[in-house]
Amino acid sequence: MRKVGSTTDTADANGEYTNGNVAQGIPPTIINAEMLNTFQRELIGVVEGSGRQLDPDNDNQLKEVIGELRVTSLLSDPIVGALTSQGYCIIPTQTPSGGKKNIIVQMGTGTINAPSGTVQYPIPFPKRVIAIVATKYADGNRSVSVTNDTNSAFGAYGWISGGAGNADNFGWIAIGE
Repeated sequence: MRKVGSTTDTADANGEYTNGNVAQGIPPTIINAEMLNTFQRELIGVVEGSGRQLDPDNDNQLKEVIGELRVTSLLSDPIVGALTSQGYCIIPTQTPSGGKKNIIVQMGTGTINAPSGTVQYPIPFPKRVIAIVATKYADGNRSVSVTNDTNSAFGAYGWISGGAGNADNFGWIAIGE
């Protein structure tokens, strides 16, 4: 990419456009085809670089590509949430009607040395919990079940051979919005 100052000598000291000042003898920057073609090539490069064909009937192609790049960046960069043993990830989505909403995926581990207990989410779900799944870290005759108590915590219940038992060590994942 280049600055307008590389195509005309009427740019300012920073190589940028200027309105000039006729009273002081400073001419305005001349708009020339060379610089306009540079802008066009840069914009086309972004659209075609995304794998799209140029569509003369769609004046939103650049916006669409930037939106896709933003989502791709969010999904590939764990700074959105702490993807650790106790963490979360916020995924921006779009509804069929074009509205925007966030899907939140939270995960963690729990240890409850009792038949039941409460586990706090790393962050509260602003709207609702859609689903919670827990997996027991133990032999085959032990299990854990969960109930959705609130948007900030859930209940965990331990089972041994069909009867109540310590929940002990388990992993969980919750999805909500």
